[in-house]
Amino acid sequence: PSWVASPATNPAGSTGQVQYNNAGAFGAVAAGTTGQVLTSAGSGSAPTWNTPSASGFSNLTVFTSSGTWTIPAGKTTVKITVVGGGSGGTGYAGGTSGGGVISYFSGLNPGNTLAVTIGSGGGAGSSGGTSSVTSGTQTISTIQATGGATGTPGVGSGGTFIITGGTGSASGGYGGAVGGSSMFGGTGGNYGSSGGSGNPGHLGGGGGCTSGGTGTAGGDGVVIFEY
Repeated sequence: PSWVASPATNPAGSTGQVQYNNAGAFGAVAAGTTGQVLTSAGSGSAPTWNTPSASGFSNLTVFTSSGTWTIPAGKTTVKITVVGGGSGGTGYAGGTSGGGVISYFSGLNPGNTLAVTIGSGGGAGSSGGTSSVTSGTQTISTIQATGGATGTPGVGSGGTFIITGGTGSASGGYGGAVGGSSMFGGTGGNYGSSGGSGNPGHLGGGGGCTSGGTGTAGGDGVVIFEY
């Protein structure tokens, strides 16, 4: 490692070994350390072997139901996206979508856990639930996104990028109405003649309103981990 003062020449018998202190002492490469690097543990402490973190994010975990996320080995940073559930459409308007929030966490400890709650989409005329990520064995600041309510879209909180959900359109007589779009898109009801069907919301989108004046359910929320 660059912080160690190397001797002028490598001592005899040091093949496959690495220098680990300023006195020039050499130690054998530990078993199972292929691809790992020595990491300084600070003044007066021996360095340790660790797997270097890859640059950027190379993995994706998607939660569509509540559960627990375990921080993977070798990962200390994560980007989290949270979307609340959409509200159901009513007899006169499409539902509103859930809010959204995006946050980035560093300094995590592999093996620790985070708690994930997914807000359900509301039934016809009902509000969507709140989605959130909170501390488990790993302590973090809570991030959450509320569900859409009748006439009032959800909103995120506690993160770096806060997103307010979309509002559904109003029904025109026997015409259907479109549900509010979430950050991942929404769905809408049909605008056709009486008897047409409304579409449910998806990924936090608001439910539509059928052309016959009946609301459909909003979409469930989602939580996405990128690491």
